[in-house]
Amino acid sequence: MKHNILVCDDGVLQSQLLANYVSNAIIINDDDWRSEFLPAKVANSYDEAVSWLEEYQPYAGLYILDIDLDQGQSKNGLALAEKVRQLDKAAQIVFVTTHDEMAVLTYERRIQTLDYIVKQADTAKMQARINETLDLAYRRFELERLAQSQTYCYKVGHREHKENIERVIALRTTSVSHKLELTTVTGTHQFFSSLKKEEKDNDFWLRISQSCLVNPNHIQAVDIRKRFVTLSDGEVESISRDLARKVKKQLIAGGYFERL
Repeated sequence: MKHNILVCDDGVLQSQLLANYVSNAIIINDDDWRSEFLPAKVANSYDEAVSWLEEYQPYAGLYILDIDLDQGQSKNGLALAEKVRQLDKAAQIVFVTTHDEMAVLTYERRIQTLDYIVKQADTAKMQARINETLDLAYRRFELERLAQSQTYCYKVGHREHKENIERVIALRTTSVSHKLELTTVTGTHQFFSSLKKEEKDNDFWLRISQSCLVNPNHIQAVDIRKRFVTLSDGEVESISRDLARKVKKQLIAGGYFERL
């Protein structure tokens, strides 16, 4: 996934200069970053930035914002950062300003930021700071991508819940249409979805029947001939006759029989 970059400064020349610094940083480090970042989008006002956010709905973008946007208290850089955080939950936010004492305001308003850059006339130093910031953003995105790959996400109503995959045991259908029951090492949780969708979206699941997906890492015993598996929580689940051969093949390919 390529990450969007939005530069917002109410000075037209300053915003373009910042965008140029970003472009230079990507060119300098093209081996890693060219495949990660899209060309920077430039906005010169709170409204222009928000309009772009609402139209394109980016996820996990990098936002380089002038904290001193001169557009009133309700549409300054801090307000824009809060709006960014609202519209892009995985945003990485960088503030630029001519006043380093403004940094304390980000803490007072509890705006989590990746970096804080003080504008300076020395172009070489400014370029170096932008290079450092993009490198930091790149590494932060990589860490979050790794964490996400090890996390199982599901929604209960409008609230998203996350479980480390190693703690997830099984997912079963219930008597209520489209309601599933997730079993983890700490208990059970119910939410609306389908096994087909969950299996498609999360490749760690192993389907053993039309009503059950299991995490192979939590299989304690398996008997293909009698068609059942015993899970780490002590539950025994049947393997469908038509899936037995496929289950055996997948377990062999994953080295699970060696582990057992």
